[in-house]
Amino acid sequence: MKQILISVLILFYGSSVFSQGINFEKTTFDEALAKAKQENKMVFMDCYTTWCGPCKRLANDIFTLEEVGSFYNDHFINLKMDMESDEGKNLLKKYQVKAFPTLLWLDSKGRMQHRVVGGGKAKKILDAAVLAMDSTNNWNAIAQRYEDGDRSLNFLRKYLAQASKAGADAKEATEQIFNQCKPEELINADDYNLITSVARTSSSPVFHFILKNKKEFYTVVDQVTVDQYIETVLMNELTAVSRKGTPEQLALKEKEIVELDSYLGAKILARMELAKVRELGDRQKYMVASVDYALEYEMNSWMILYMNAVGVVMSQQKISEDLLNKAITIIKRSVELETKFFNTDVYAQLLHKAGRSEEAKQVAAKSIELASEEDRKTLWSVSYLNGELK
Repeated sequence: MKQILISVLILFYGSSVFSQGINFEKTTFDEALAKAKQENKMVFMDCYTTWCGPCKRLANDIFTLEEVGSFYNDHFINLKMDMESDEGKNLLKKYQVKAFPTLLWLDSKGRMQHRVVGGGKAKKILDAAVLAMDSTNNWNAIAQRYEDGDRSLNFLRKYLAQASKAGADAKEATEQIFNQCKPEELINADDYNLITSVARTSSSPVFHFILKNKKEFYTVVDQVTVDQYIETVLMNELTAVSRKGTPEQLALKEKEIVELDSYLGAKILARMELAKVRELGDRQKYMVASVDYALEYEMNSWMILYMNAVGVVMSQQKISEDLLNKAITIIKRSVELETKFFNTDVYAQLLHKAGRSEEAKQVAAKSIELASEEDRKTLWSVSYLNGELK
């Protein structure tokens, strides 16, 4: 009888009492506010859409965690809101939701206290919740303090840090930081992270400051990070013009990019050309173009993943000896930069394809050592060392 009672309880209350994750109320927005008032809590609202990838990752990987659910269930009335539903469309306008996911913390009267745009890991989601409950330091308090005219340097840095997470326009605050500091005072890792989180266009004075002083920033951040920031800004703009602009506008943008930074500009244009080759559908030409591109330009995290995918294809295709040797050179370089189980596995495959069996076995063993138990189930190196491959 006792076992039956427990089973019934789980059946009816499993989604809340026994849930390891966040218990989202199956209710309307107004009803959630009323419940928040009754229990003296804030409302946490996950603003999502059904097609949003990061929204799904939050829902499946983060909101289901016991540590996250425990904290949120204790401190908030939790509500998921499809922003394309009838109710969601009204709330989207009211709270000016422009990107997904947007996470909102509201008081029982529906007044926004804190907001975060984008997903993240459990720590980020928990830290945001703690900050949301801090009435002197949450986004509402910080934004109000800025509105009231506080322009002290320390406060502006605090404002900028939260503005980037809240998805707010902080160009003015960034310029005010610039006006109060000498250029050399801004060349540090903390200020770099702050100002680049806001400056996302090549027309921004901040972008030009980073570009002009990139060698100095290399010493306090690192070259890969700085170059990737510059590349991302310029690549996004070039892509936008290529999709919606005229051929003349595209030519002007390409010229502008190269004039801003000859090396990174040429690299970006080469990536665009590579994309065009890919669209042609000729796999052999695409592999050759990919290898030539990787040999010409410095390796970074994006290129490691990209060339890893190309390397897998080349390991399974008939290619020339020259192309194979070039591919081995590139994958070896990626392993030296970031030794991961996946690029080490591809390195082993290419060495095997080149007939360098002893080297391939050593590298394959390293790949297995780096891989998790789950990853080893589909690892080429495992099958190779087990004698399952020719």
